[in-house]
Amino acid sequence: CFDEFHVHDPADGTFVARLFPALLGRRTRLVLTSNYPPRDLLPNPLFHDGFVPTIELVERCATVVALDGPRDHRLGSDHAKGFASGIWAVSPSDRQLRRLGLERPAPAEHRVLRPAERPLRALRAEEDCLWFDFGDLCDHTTAPADYLALAADHLFWVVDKIPDLTTAGREPAQRFANLVDVLHDRDVRVVFVSEVAVSELAAPAGPVAHDIGRLRSRLAQLRTIQDTSSRTDAGTSRVRR
Repeated sequence: CFDEFHVHDPADGTFVARLFPALLGRRTRLVLTSNYPPRDLLPNPLFHDGFVPTIELVERCATVVALDGPRDHRLGSDHAKGFASGIWAVSPSDRQLRRLGLERPAPAEHRVLRPAERPLRALRAEEDCLWFDFGDLCDHTTAPADYLALAADHLFWVVDKIPDLTTAGREPAQRFANLVDVLHDRDVRVVFVSEVAVSELAAPAGPVAHDIGRLRSRLAQLRTIQDTSSRTDAGTSRVRR
């Protein structure tokens, strides 16, 4: 069973193109759950045609069932714990951050981490809080392996200075989408600090267009703070006093 199955990377496509015939040749029962119908796999036009034989194999050997009801059940979150208890803060003031129990890291707190051997700068790296700048986390060569290693030991993150992904570039935008996937699936509580609202984060035709629905659905679980008049509930965890 492959949960959240997608193929965006051509190297992954080459691997899957060899794996699936081997599995089906051994009469292995194969179950895939995906946000994409088979025809939308490996959407990059430079590589899609080469993956079509694998798509046709899936369509021949599997029954495709669309579970596309009108209701997004993630929107019913009670914000009680884990990822769903996080916050999307649009250009918050320092005063707003203090209301959340957060103080911006001082330069002396900056650390270089190596979760998967690659160096990665954190503005704060403590057991109860990881604080990253979007540029450090997504503008450089990072991967889900880095995020998974960090999420295993840190259940509260702050990701700061998130730009409009339409202007961020394709690779940084895709890394951010991958990061959200990992933090959501590991149920990590996060405060995202952004220049824009979730609804304005990325254009449907821009970077991560193929992931925009899933990305917005995950982020829609979060409470939103938009201006200095916004209030948070008293149950918000404090990270700095």
